[in-house]
Amino acid sequence: MISTLVSLLALSASGAAIDVSAPHYSLYLYDDVSAGSWPSADKVQPYNRLLLAFWESGGPTAASSSWASLPDDKRQSILNDYHDKGIAVMVSAFGAGDSVIGKKKDPVKLAQDLAGWVNQHGLDGVDVDLEDFDSLQNDKDYALDWLSKFYTELSNSLGGKPISSTPTAWMYGSAFGSADSVYCKLNSAVGDKISWYNMQLYNGAQGTWNNCDNTVKHSDNGAFLALGDISGMCGIPMNKMAVGKLWDKGELAHAGTEDQIMDPTALGQCLAGAGTGGVMVWSASLGSWDKPLNYLKDTLGAESSAPAAPAGNNLAVSASPAPSSVAVPALVSPSATSSDTPSAAPATDASSSVGSSSGAAAVSPSSAPGSASNVGGSSSASASAGSSSAVAGSSSAGASSSDAPQSASDASTSSGSNQAADPKAGQSDSKTAGSSTPDASKSSASGAAGASAAANKENSSASALSASFLVAAGAVLATLF
Repeated sequence: MISTLVSLLALSASGAAIDVSAPHYSLYLYDDVSAGSWPSADKVQPYNRLLLAFWESGGPTAASSSWASLPDDKRQSILNDYHDKGIAVMVSAFGAGDSVIGKKKDPVKLAQDLAGWVNQHGLDGVDVDLEDFDSLQNDKDYALDWLSKFYTELSNSLGGKPISSTPTAWMYGSAFGSADSVYCKLNSAVGDKISWYNMQLYNGAQGTWNNCDNTVKHSDNGAFLALGDISGMCGIPMNKMAVGKLWDKGELAHAGTEDQIMDPTALGQCLAGAGTGGVMVWSASLGSWDKPLNYLKDTLGAESSAPAAPAGNNLAVSASPAPSSVAVPALVSPSATSSDTPSAAPATDASSSVGSSSGAAAVSPSSAPGSASNVGGSSSASASAGSSSAVAGSSSAGASSSDAPQSASDASTSSGSNQAADPKAGQSDSKTAGSSTPDASKSSASGAAGASAAANKENSSASALSASFLVAAGAVLATLF
Protein backbone atom coordinates (compact mmCIF):
# COMPACT_ATOMS: atom_id res chain seq x y z
CA MET A 1 0.00 0.00 0.00
CA ILE A 2 2.79 2.38 0.93
CA SER A 3 4.68 1.54 -2.26
CA THR A 4 1.55 2.34 -4.27
CA LEU A 5 1.29 5.69 -2.51
CA VAL A 6 4.92 6.40 -3.31
CA SER A 7 4.29 5.66 -7.00
CA LEU A 8 1.28 7.96 -7.12
CA LEU A 9 3.20 10.77 -5.43
CA ALA A 10 6.06 10.36 -7.89
CA LEU A 11 3.64 10.58 -10.81
CA SER A 12 2.08 13.78 -9.47
CA ALA A 13 5.51 15.28 -8.91
CA SER A 14 6.46 14.66 -12.55
CA GLY A 15 4.11 17.36 -13.82
CA ALA A 16 3.80 21.12 -13.40
CA ALA A 17 0.79 23.34 -12.88
CA ILE A 18 -0.12 25.81 -15.62
CA ASP A 19 -2.71 28.50 -15.06
CA VAL A 20 -5.59 28.20 -17.52
CA SER A 21 -7.93 30.79 -16.06
CA ALA A 22 -9.14 33.82 -18.03
CA PRO A 23 -8.14 35.98 -19.74
CA HIS A 24 -7.17 33.73 -22.65
CA TYR A 25 -4.90 35.22 -25.31
CA SER A 26 -4.75 32.51 -27.97
CA LEU A 27 -2.56 32.42 -31.07
CA TYR A 28 -2.85 29.78 -33.77
CA LEU A 29 0.42 28.51 -35.18
CA TYR A 30 -0.20 27.15 -38.65
CA ASP A 31 3.15 26.39 -40.21
CA ASP A 32 5.80 23.71 -40.48
CA VAL A 33 8.41 24.32 -37.79
CA SER A 34 11.78 22.62 -37.47
CA ALA A 35 13.31 21.87 -34.09
CA GLY A 36 15.77 24.75 -34.44
CA SER A 37 13.10 27.25 -35.48
CA TRP A 38 10.60 26.73 -32.68
CA PRO A 39 9.77 30.14 -31.14
CA SER A 40 10.83 30.66 -27.55
CA ALA A 41 8.29 31.69 -24.92
CA ASP A 42 9.40 35.32 -24.89
CA LYS A 43 8.58 35.49 -28.59
CA VAL A 44 5.08 34.15 -27.96
CA GLN A 45 4.10 36.57 -25.19
CA PRO A 46 1.77 38.38 -24.57
CA TYR A 47 -0.18 35.33 -25.81
CA ASN A 48 -0.70 32.74 -23.09
CA ARG A 49 -2.22 30.00 -25.28
CA LEU A 50 -0.38 28.62 -28.32
CA LEU A 51 -2.69 26.48 -30.46
CA LEU A 52 -1.00 24.08 -32.88
CA ALA A 53 -3.08 23.71 -36.04
CA PHE A 54 -4.32 21.16 -36.99
CA TRP A 55 -4.76 17.63 -35.70
CA GLU A 56 -7.18 15.88 -38.03
CA SER A 57 -8.96 12.54 -38.00
CA GLY A 58 -6.33 11.28 -40.43
CA GLY A 59 -3.41 12.41 -38.26
CA PRO A 60 -1.49 15.56 -37.32
CA THR A 61 -0.73 18.23 -39.93
CA ALA A 62 1.34 21.42 -40.09
CA ALA A 63 2.35 22.66 -36.60
CA SER A 64 0.91 19.63 -34.81
CA SER A 65 2.90 17.33 -37.08
CA SER A 66 6.01 19.41 -36.41
CA TRP A 67 5.42 19.01 -32.68
CA ALA A 68 5.07 15.24 -32.99
CA SER A 69 8.35 15.02 -34.93
CA LEU A 70 10.38 16.66 -32.15
CA PRO A 71 12.56 14.48 -29.92
CA ASP A 72 11.12 13.95 -26.44
CA ASP A 73 13.78 16.05 -24.71
CA LYS A 74 13.25 18.95 -27.12
CA ARG A 75 9.49 18.90 -26.56
CA GLN A 76 10.00 18.86 -22.80
CA SER A 77 12.47 21.76 -23.02
CA ILE A 78 9.96 23.83 -25.01
CA LEU A 79 7.18 23.00 -22.56
CA ASN A 80 9.33 23.98 -19.58
CA ASP A 81 10.15 27.31 -21.23
CA TYR A 82 6.51 28.02 -22.03
CA HIS A 83 5.18 26.93 -18.65
CA ASP A 84 7.69 29.16 -16.87
CA LYS A 85 6.06 32.09 -18.71
CA GLY A 86 2.50 30.92 -18.07
CA ILE A 87 1.87 29.75 -21.65
CA ALA A 88 -0.23 26.64 -22.31
CA VAL A 89 0.55 24.68 -25.48
CA MET A 90 -2.55 23.03 -26.94
CA VAL A 91 -3.41 21.30 -30.18
CA SER A 92 -6.24 22.57 -32.36
CA ALA A 93 -8.33 19.84 -33.93
CA PHE A 94 -10.09 19.56 -37.28
CA GLY A 95 -10.41 23.05 -38.85
CA ALA A 96 -12.61 23.47 -41.89
CA GLY A 97 -10.87 20.70 -43.78
CA ASP A 98 -12.09 17.81 -41.64
CA SER A 99 -15.88 17.40 -41.59
CA VAL A 100 -15.93 14.65 -39.01
CA ILE A 101 -19.65 14.93 -38.23
CA GLY A 102 -20.66 14.65 -41.87
CA LYS A 103 -18.23 11.76 -42.33
CA LYS A 104 -20.04 9.93 -39.50
CA LYS A 105 -16.85 9.41 -37.53
CA ASP A 106 -17.38 7.65 -34.22
CA PRO A 107 -17.32 10.57 -31.74
CA VAL A 108 -16.21 8.46 -28.76
CA LYS A 109 -13.33 6.75 -30.55
CA LEU A 110 -12.25 10.00 -32.20
CA ALA A 111 -12.16 11.75 -28.83
CA GLN A 112 -10.12 8.90 -27.37
CA ASP A 113 -7.67 9.02 -30.29
CA LEU A 114 -7.26 12.79 -29.97
CA ALA A 115 -6.81 12.70 -26.20
CA GLY A 116 -4.35 9.82 -26.51
CA TRP A 117 -2.26 11.82 -28.98
CA VAL A 118 -2.32 14.89 -26.73
CA ASN A 119 -1.26 12.91 -23.66
CA GLN A 120 1.39 11.03 -25.61
CA HIS A 121 3.00 14.27 -26.75
CA GLY A 122 2.77 16.15 -23.48
CA LEU A 123 0.39 18.91 -24.56
CA ASP A 124 -1.70 20.95 -22.15
CA GLY A 125 -5.12 20.61 -23.76
CA VAL A 126 -7.26 20.71 -26.89
CA ASP A 127 -8.91 23.42 -28.97
CA VAL A 128 -11.85 22.13 -31.01
CA ASP A 129 -12.08 24.18 -34.20
CA LEU A 130 -14.88 22.21 -35.81
CA GLU A 131 -16.40 23.86 -38.87
CA ASP A 132 -18.64 21.15 -40.25
CA PHE A 133 -21.11 23.74 -41.53
CA ASP A 134 -23.45 21.47 -43.47
CA SER A 135 -24.08 19.18 -40.50
CA LEU A 136 -24.50 22.07 -38.06
CA GLN A 137 -27.06 23.70 -40.32
CA ASN A 138 -28.91 20.79 -41.89
CA ASP A 139 -28.61 17.84 -39.51
CA LYS A 140 -28.98 19.56 -36.15
CA ASP A 141 -30.19 16.66 -34.02
CA TYR A 142 -27.42 14.36 -35.19
CA ALA A 143 -24.80 17.12 -34.86
CA LEU A 144 -25.89 17.92 -31.30
CA ASP A 145 -25.80 14.25 -30.29
CA TRP A 146 -22.39 13.78 -31.95
CA LEU A 147 -20.87 16.85 -30.31
CA SER A 148 -22.27 15.99 -26.88
CA LYS A 149 -20.73 12.51 -26.99
CA PHE A 150 -17.45 13.86 -28.36
CA TYR A 151 -16.96 16.57 -25.74
CA THR A 152 -17.97 14.25 -22.90
CA GLU A 153 -15.48 11.56 -23.91
CA LEU A 154 -12.75 14.09 -24.71
CA SER A 155 -13.09 15.65 -21.26
CA ASN A 156 -12.99 12.25 -19.57
CA SER A 157 -9.99 11.07 -21.58
CA LEU A 158 -8.01 14.28 -21.03
CA GLY A 159 -8.39 13.97 -17.28
CA GLY A 160 -9.12 17.62 -16.54
CA LYS A 161 -6.97 19.31 -19.16
CA PRO A 162 -8.60 22.42 -20.68
CA ILE A 163 -10.78 22.27 -23.78
CA SER A 164 -11.53 25.37 -25.80
CA SER A 165 -14.16 25.55 -28.53
CA THR A 166 -13.69 27.77 -31.57
CA PRO A 167 -16.98 28.03 -33.46
CA THR A 168 -17.86 30.57 -36.07
CA ALA A 169 -20.57 33.08 -35.24
CA TRP A 170 -21.82 33.50 -38.82
CA MET A 171 -24.08 30.49 -38.89
CA TYR A 172 -27.11 32.07 -40.54
CA GLY A 173 -29.53 31.15 -37.80
CA SER A 174 -28.32 27.59 -37.37
CA ALA A 175 -25.56 27.02 -34.84
CA PHE A 176 -26.05 30.24 -32.88
CA GLY A 177 -29.13 31.76 -34.46
CA SER A 178 -31.59 31.06 -31.65
CA ALA A 179 -31.95 29.44 -28.26
CA ASP A 180 -32.96 26.29 -30.19
CA SER A 181 -29.68 26.19 -32.14
CA VAL A 182 -27.00 23.51 -31.97
CA TYR A 183 -24.43 25.48 -30.00
CA CYS A 184 -26.93 26.92 -27.52
CA LYS A 185 -28.17 23.41 -26.76
CA LEU A 186 -24.61 22.09 -26.71
CA ASN A 187 -23.61 24.64 -24.10
CA SER A 188 -26.58 23.58 -21.98
CA ALA A 189 -25.65 19.91 -22.37
CA VAL A 190 -21.87 19.91 -21.99
CA GLY A 191 -20.85 23.52 -21.35
CA ASP A 192 -19.14 22.42 -18.17
CA LYS A 193 -16.69 20.43 -20.33
CA ILE A 194 -15.67 23.54 -22.30
CA SER A 195 -13.18 25.83 -20.57
CA TRP A 196 -13.74 28.79 -22.90
CA TYR A 197 -14.90 29.73 -26.39
CA ASN A 198 -12.80 31.44 -29.08
CA MET A 199 -15.48 33.09 -31.21
CA GLN A 200 -14.51 33.59 -34.84
CA LEU A 201 -15.73 37.13 -35.41
CA TYR A 202 -14.57 37.37 -39.01
CA ASN A 203 -15.41 36.04 -42.48
CA GLY A 204 -18.77 37.77 -42.34
CA ALA A 205 -20.35 40.25 -44.73
CA GLN A 206 -19.21 43.81 -45.25
CA GLY A 207 -20.19 45.98 -42.30
CA THR A 208 -20.23 43.13 -39.77
CA TRP A 209 -17.95 42.86 -36.73
CA ASN A 210 -16.30 46.12 -37.72
CA ASN A 211 -17.05 48.17 -34.60
CA CYS A 212 -17.47 47.74 -30.88
CA ASP A 213 -21.25 47.46 -30.89
CA ASN A 214 -21.59 44.68 -33.45
CA THR A 215 -18.58 42.82 -32.03
CA VAL A 216 -19.27 42.60 -28.29
CA LYS A 217 -22.72 44.14 -27.74
CA HIS A 218 -25.47 43.64 -30.32
CA SER A 219 -25.57 43.03 -34.06
CA ASP A 220 -28.45 44.16 -36.27
CA ASN A 221 -27.61 41.32 -38.66
CA GLY A 222 -28.96 38.01 -37.37
CA ALA A 223 -26.48 36.07 -39.49
CA PHE A 224 -23.46 37.63 -37.78
CA LEU A 225 -24.00 37.75 -34.05
CA ALA A 226 -22.17 39.80 -31.43
CA LEU A 227 -20.95 38.24 -28.21
CA GLY A 228 -23.73 39.94 -26.28
CA ASP A 229 -26.33 38.30 -28.53
CA ILE A 230 -24.82 34.86 -28.01
CA SER A 231 -24.50 35.38 -24.27
CA GLY A 232 -28.12 36.42 -23.96
CA MET A 233 -29.52 33.58 -26.07
CA CYS A 234 -27.32 30.72 -24.97
CA GLY A 235 -26.47 31.69 -21.42
CA ILE A 236 -22.73 31.62 -22.13
CA PRO A 237 -21.02 34.10 -19.79
CA MET A 238 -19.19 36.93 -21.55
CA ASN A 239 -16.05 36.12 -19.59
CA LYS A 240 -16.09 32.63 -21.12
CA MET A 241 -15.90 34.00 -24.68
CA ALA A 242 -12.78 35.44 -26.32
CA VAL A 243 -13.02 37.81 -29.27
CA GLY A 244 -11.53 36.10 -32.32
CA LYS A 245 -9.95 38.33 -34.97
CA LEU A 246 -7.73 38.20 -38.01
CA TRP A 247 -4.73 40.49 -38.23
CA ASP A 248 -4.26 40.12 -42.00
CA LYS A 249 -6.85 41.15 -44.60
CA GLY A 250 -5.31 38.63 -46.98
CA GLU A 251 -6.79 35.86 -44.84
CA LEU A 252 -10.41 36.98 -45.24
CA ALA A 253 -12.80 34.61 -46.97
CA HIS A 254 -14.56 37.35 -48.95
CA ALA A 255 -13.22 40.35 -50.83
CA GLY A 256 -14.51 43.75 -49.82
CA THR A 257 -14.90 42.85 -46.14
CA GLU A 258 -11.62 44.30 -44.90
CA ASP A 259 -13.45 46.49 -42.38
CA GLN A 260 -13.84 43.38 -40.18
CA ILE A 261 -10.17 43.65 -39.25
CA MET A 262 -10.58 46.17 -36.46
CA ASP A 263 -7.74 48.54 -35.73
CA PRO A 264 -6.08 47.19 -32.56
CA THR A 265 -6.52 50.52 -30.79
CA ALA A 266 -10.26 50.49 -31.48
CA LEU A 267 -10.48 46.83 -30.45
CA GLY A 268 -8.62 47.45 -27.21
CA GLN A 269 -10.82 50.40 -26.28
CA CYS A 270 -13.86 48.26 -27.04
CA LEU A 271 -12.69 45.43 -24.78
CA ALA A 272 -12.04 47.73 -21.82
CA GLY A 273 -14.76 46.95 -19.31
CA ALA A 274 -16.62 44.59 -21.66
CA GLY A 275 -15.88 41.58 -19.46
CA THR A 276 -14.87 39.28 -22.32
CA GLY A 277 -12.67 36.24 -21.82
CA GLY A 278 -9.72 37.46 -23.88
CA VAL A 279 -8.60 37.61 -27.51
CA MET A 280 -7.92 34.94 -30.13
CA VAL A 281 -5.91 35.77 -33.26
CA TRP A 282 -5.60 33.76 -36.45
CA SER A 283 -2.79 33.13 -37.26
CA ALA A 284 1.01 33.03 -37.00
CA SER A 285 3.60 31.68 -39.38
CA LEU A 286 7.37 31.94 -39.05
CA GLY A 287 7.65 34.36 -41.95
CA SER A 288 5.39 36.99 -40.38
CA TRP A 289 5.75 36.23 -36.70
CA ASP A 290 5.85 39.80 -35.41
CA LYS A 291 2.57 40.87 -37.06
CA PRO A 292 0.07 38.93 -34.90
CA LEU A 293 2.18 39.64 -31.82
CA ASN A 294 2.09 43.38 -32.43
CA TYR A 295 -1.65 43.20 -33.09
CA LEU A 296 -2.29 41.82 -29.60
CA LYS A 297 0.29 44.07 -27.93
CA ASP A 298 -1.35 47.14 -29.41
CA THR A 299 -4.81 45.85 -28.49
CA LEU A 300 -3.85 45.24 -24.87
CA GLY A 301 -2.03 48.55 -24.67
CA ALA A 302 -5.16 50.39 -25.80
CA GLU A 303 -7.31 48.36 -23.43
CA SER A 304 -5.13 49.06 -20.41
CA SER A 305 -5.02 52.81 -21.11
CA ALA A 306 -8.73 53.20 -21.92
CA PRO A 307 -10.93 55.13 -19.45
CA ALA A 308 -12.75 53.02 -16.90
CA ALA A 309 -16.14 51.82 -18.13
CA PRO A 310 -19.22 53.39 -16.51
CA ALA A 311 -20.92 51.36 -13.80
CA GLY A 312 -23.38 48.83 -15.22
CA ASN A 313 -21.68 48.80 -18.64
CA ASN A 314 -20.45 45.24 -18.26
CA LEU A 315 -22.30 42.79 -20.48
CA ALA A 316 -21.18 39.62 -18.78
CA VAL A 317 -23.50 37.11 -17.20
CA SER A 318 -22.14 35.33 -14.18
CA ALA A 319 -20.03 32.27 -14.80
CA SER A 320 -19.73 29.15 -12.75
CA PRO A 321 -16.18 28.72 -11.42
CA ALA A 322 -13.83 26.93 -13.79
CA PRO A 323 -10.67 25.04 -12.87
CA SER A 324 -7.81 27.53 -12.64
CA SER A 325 -4.99 25.12 -13.32
CA VAL A 326 -4.30 21.80 -14.92
CA ALA A 327 -1.65 19.23 -14.08
CA VAL A 328 0.75 18.72 -16.97
CA PRO A 329 2.01 15.12 -17.02
CA ALA A 330 5.48 14.12 -18.07
CA LEU A 331 5.96 13.17 -21.70
CA VAL A 332 5.23 9.65 -22.84
CA SER A 333 7.58 8.27 -25.43
CA PRO A 334 5.72 8.46 -28.75
CA SER A 335 4.96 5.23 -30.52
CA ALA A 336 3.46 6.68 -33.68
CA THR A 337 4.97 5.49 -36.92
CA SER A 338 5.66 7.53 -40.01
CA SER A 339 2.46 6.20 -41.52
CA ASP A 340 0.48 8.18 -38.92
CA THR A 341 1.43 11.51 -40.45
CA PRO A 342 1.11 13.05 -43.91
CA SER A 343 4.16 13.22 -46.11
CA ALA A 344 6.46 16.14 -45.54
CA ALA A 345 6.22 19.23 -47.68
CA PRO A 346 9.37 20.87 -49.07
CA ALA A 347 10.82 23.45 -46.71
CA THR A 348 13.39 26.14 -47.33
CA ASP A 349 15.24 25.13 -44.15
CA ALA A 350 17.08 21.92 -44.85
CA SER A 351 16.98 21.03 -41.17
CA SER A 352 13.21 21.01 -41.13
CA SER A 353 11.89 17.50 -40.56
CA VAL A 354 8.21 18.19 -40.43
CA GLY A 355 4.95 16.86 -41.73
CA SER A 356 2.89 19.04 -43.99
CA SER A 357 -0.76 19.83 -44.15
CA SER A 358 -0.64 17.60 -47.21
CA GLY A 359 -3.81 18.76 -48.80
CA ALA A 360 -5.75 18.44 -45.58
CA ALA A 361 -6.05 22.12 -45.28
CA ALA A 362 -9.12 23.98 -46.23
CA VAL A 363 -10.36 26.96 -48.04
CA SER A 364 -12.50 29.47 -46.28
CA PRO A 365 -16.18 28.75 -46.73
CA SER A 366 -18.01 30.79 -49.30
CA SER A 367 -20.70 33.13 -48.15
CA ALA A 368 -24.08 31.57 -47.74
CA PRO A 369 -26.94 33.19 -49.60
CA GLY A 370 -29.36 35.36 -47.74
CA SER A 371 -29.59 36.33 -44.14
CA ALA A 372 -31.14 34.57 -41.21
CA SER A 373 -34.05 35.89 -39.25
CA ASN A 374 -33.57 38.33 -36.44
CA VAL A 375 -31.58 37.25 -33.42
CA GLY A 376 -33.73 35.28 -31.03
CA GLY A 377 -32.44 37.01 -27.94
CA SER A 378 -30.68 40.08 -26.68
CA SER A 379 -27.77 40.89 -24.43
CA SER A 380 -29.91 42.11 -21.58
CA ALA A 381 -28.20 39.91 -19.00
CA SER A 382 -25.88 41.82 -16.72
CA ALA A 383 -23.26 41.05 -14.13
CA SER A 384 -19.83 42.12 -13.08
CA ALA A 385 -17.28 39.73 -14.52
CA GLY A 386 -13.81 41.23 -14.71
CA SER A 387 -12.27 42.84 -17.76
CA SER A 388 -9.81 40.90 -19.84
CA SER A 389 -7.22 43.63 -19.50
CA ALA A 390 -4.93 41.51 -17.35
CA VAL A 391 -2.02 40.45 -19.53
CA ALA A 392 -0.81 36.92 -18.99
CA GLY A 393 2.70 37.78 -20.09
CA SER A 394 4.26 40.34 -22.39
CA SER A 395 7.49 40.40 -24.27
CA SER A 396 9.49 43.58 -24.63
CA ALA A 397 7.66 46.32 -26.46
CA GLY A 398 8.37 46.93 -30.09
CA ALA A 399 9.05 43.43 -31.35
CA SER A 400 10.19 43.59 -34.95
CA SER A 401 10.69 41.11 -37.71
CA SER A 402 14.26 40.69 -36.51
CA ASP A 403 12.85 39.13 -33.35
CA ALA A 404 11.03 36.44 -35.28
CA PRO A 405 12.45 32.92 -35.34
CA GLN A 406 14.18 31.84 -38.51
CA SER A 407 11.66 30.57 -41.01
CA ALA A 408 11.64 26.88 -41.73
CA SER A 409 9.27 27.33 -44.62
CA ASP A 410 7.96 30.06 -46.84
CA ALA A 411 5.42 32.38 -45.24
CA SER A 412 2.91 31.35 -47.87
CA THR A 413 2.35 28.08 -46.03
CA SER A 414 0.10 29.89 -43.61
CA SER A 415 -3.50 29.20 -44.54
CA GLY A 416 -6.41 31.55 -44.55
CA SER A 417 -9.09 32.42 -42.11
CA ASN A 418 -8.72 29.71 -39.52
CA GLN A 419 -9.44 27.08 -42.06
CA ALA A 420 -6.86 24.64 -43.31
CA ALA A 421 -6.00 25.93 -46.78
CA ASP A 422 -4.17 24.06 -49.41
CA PRO A 423 -0.98 26.03 -50.08
CA LYS A 424 -1.50 25.29 -53.75
CA ALA A 425 -5.03 26.65 -53.81
CA GLY A 426 -3.86 29.93 -55.31
CA GLN A 427 -4.38 32.12 -52.29
CA SER A 428 -2.27 35.25 -52.40
CA ASP A 429 0.40 35.77 -49.76
CA SER A 430 -0.52 39.25 -48.62
CA LYS A 431 1.03 39.28 -45.16
CA THR A 432 2.50 42.70 -45.68
CA ALA A 433 0.14 44.74 -43.53
CA GLY A 434 2.21 46.92 -41.20
CA SER A 435 1.75 46.88 -37.48
CA SER A 436 2.52 49.84 -35.30
CA THR A 437 5.15 49.44 -32.63
CA PRO A 438 3.59 49.15 -29.20
CA ASP A 439 4.13 52.20 -27.00
CA ALA A 440 5.48 52.45 -23.49
CA SER A 441 2.02 52.16 -21.98
CA LYS A 442 2.40 48.39 -22.10
CA SER A 443 5.34 48.31 -19.70
CA SER A 444 3.14 48.19 -16.62
CA ALA A 445 1.14 45.29 -18.06
CA SER A 446 4.39 43.50 -18.86
CA GLY A 447 5.60 43.95 -15.29
CA ALA A 448 2.38 42.58 -13.86
CA ALA A 449 2.51 39.64 -16.24
CA GLY A 450 6.10 38.89 -15.31
CA ALA A 451 5.20 38.90 -11.65
CA SER A 452 2.28 36.55 -12.34
CA ALA A 453 4.49 34.15 -14.30
CA ALA A 454 7.15 34.26 -11.59
CA ALA A 455 4.55 33.46 -8.93
CA ASN A 456 3.23 30.60 -11.06
CA LYS A 457 6.75 29.23 -11.41
CA GLU A 458 7.42 29.59 -7.69
CA ASN A 459 4.19 27.78 -6.85
CA SER A 460 5.06 24.97 -9.26
CA SER A 461 8.56 24.65 -7.75
CA ALA A 462 7.17 24.58 -4.22
CA SER A 463 4.62 21.95 -5.24
CA ALA A 464 7.29 19.79 -6.86
CA LEU A 465 9.57 20.15 -3.81
CA SER A 466 6.73 19.16 -1.49
CA ALA A 467 5.87 16.15 -3.64
CA SER A 468 9.54 15.12 -3.78
CA PHE A 469 9.72 15.28 0.01
CA LEU A 470 6.63 13.08 0.27
CA VAL A 471 8.12 10.60 -2.20
CA ALA A 472 11.29 10.37 -0.12
CA ALA A 473 9.30 10.00 3.07
CA GLY A 474 7.17 7.29 1.51
CA ALA A 475 10.28 5.42 0.41
CA VAL A 476 11.61 5.45 3.97
CA LEU A 477 8.28 4.20 5.28
CA ALA A 478 8.31 1.43 2.69
CA THR A 479 11.59 0.11 4.09
CA LEU A 480 10.15 0.10 7.61
CA PHE A 481 7.06 -1.87 6.68
